[in-house]
Amino acid sequence: MKIHCLSDFHDRCSELPPTPPCDVLVIAGDITTAGYYERLAEFLTWTINQPAAHVVFVAGNHELGLDGGDLRKVDWFRVWCETHGVHWLCDQGAVIEGVRFYGSSWTLGSTKWAFAMQRDSLQARTARAQIPECDVLITHNPPHGVLDLCGDKHQGCKYLARRVLEIKPKLHVFGHLHQEGGKSARVGETIYVNAAALNDDYEFHQNVGVTVDIPS
Repeated sequence: MKIHCLSDFHDRCSELPPTPPCDVLVIAGDITTAGYYERLAEFLTWTINQPAAHVVFVAGNHELGLDGGDLRKVDWFRVWCETHGVHWLCDQGAVIEGVRFYGSSWTLGSTKWAFAMQRDSLQARTARAQIPECDVLITHNPPHGVLDLCGDKHQGCKYLARRVLEIKPKLHVFGHLHQEGGKSARVGETIYVNAAALNDDYEFHQNVGVTVDIPS
């Protein structure tokens, strides 16, 4: 299965380079800057024009409108996704062509942002512990120690890192921390991808998007 990974393009989907033909387009959050529904609608229109048989995504901490926003609009967004075969995963899984996907938006940081939880909190431990075994894990937050540098410090989630080592997915896709976007690394049995399209200055990385082949 050919999977193309993207994340953190913050309202700029129309400026992304062409998506290569793939079986699944995976997007790991921060598709917008503040989660305004006009921007979310633009993203949805963009998704159906991509050369991917399936689209799977999680929301990021910037998708404020999808976390406690107008419930009528959240319902509209969800129904639109279901109608067009777009998989929005929020602590949920989906099986595509026999491959198990699971997505979670929870992100370490200030509660002024969406899907936020505090580092070293009970909520963080619980949210990560409930991630089931899967083939492709999609989170907005990076795991600690892999493609999660912010300056010279690793800022990923240690509970997430621990859970990934336990369940050993074939692929873990994330974003949020822009510095190492567009990079991949294999650790043990898992390929890790930081799919952030923009760097810390909100300019596009030289390498935008990462394509990975995994066994079906």
